[in-house]
Amino acid sequence: LLFVDFTCHTICRPALAIASGALGETGLRVGSDFRLIVVGLDPKDSLTDAKAMLDQIGSPEVARATTILRGDEAAIRNLTRAVGYRYIYDADVDQFAHPAGILVLTADGHVSRSLSSLALNPGDLHLALMEAGRGHTGSLTDRLALFCYGFDAAHGVYTLLIWRLLEIAADLTVFALVAFIFLLERRHRAGPLKTGP
Repeated sequence: LLFVDFTCHTICRPALAIASGALGETGLRVGSDFRLIVVGLDPKDSLTDAKAMLDQIGSPEVARATTILRGDEAAIRNLTRAVGYRYIYDADVDQFAHPAGILVLTADGHVSRSLSSLALNPGDLHLALMEAGRGHTGSLTDRLALFCYGFDAAHGVYTLLIWRLLEIAADLTVFALVAFIFLLERRHRAGPLKTGP
């Protein structure tokens, strides 16, 4: 799900081009594993404006799996509120200030992940779509790959869990070594153990 201003040429058009390009490179089946929904934020934008936005989608296959929606102000506000998306209209320039992000939804419409639409890469999008598919998207190998990756919400990317596990193991090893050295030093200061009478 991608929110755009159909008449925005600075961020929204490149965001759609990047998102559609990344979708085409995920290796997933267009139309059955995913669909792209583009929603216009400006109720004043025309159907012609909306159709012109489709020109940003380079792949005809992705374009066929794309739904572009327009609505009145109330409908747009209800949808954005339902998914937790915030935007502000700037009347001076007749544009919207909004996050440049793509929302990955589950089949039942729940937001699964939020990814940057301007820094989107096919690998992260692939993992997010598999995760949202809850076992119904991608191959068995793809689903097994999710066990090796974790979503880093602070950076909005998927990272190998093994690196986190190795960092934790390294920290525990350092702690164990420090504790062992401390115990040896303490035993040394206590002097030699006395045996027998």
